Amino acid sequence: MHAIVTNMPGFISVKMFTAEDGEVLALAEFDSLDALKAWKEHPAHVVAQQRGREEFFAEYCAQICSSIREATFRAQTE
Repeated sequence: MHAIVTNMPGFISVKMFTAEDGEVLALAEFDSLDALKAWKEHPAHVVAQQRGREEFFAEYCAQICSSIREATFRAQTE
């Protein structure tokens, strides 16, 4: 899926995080809701979603969010 999503129009990034208890967070960023919808409906992704429900996940939660504010800090190096 990574090779497919990274080539989708509007894709920005994907990051994976795993907590000590094994919980996994996948954070995918797209430049628009249309780009996200295209990824959700991509035929290979639809198959992967179904396989995930049948073989891997007892439960999951998906949240679609918008950034309200962003702050960035970068230390100056000399």
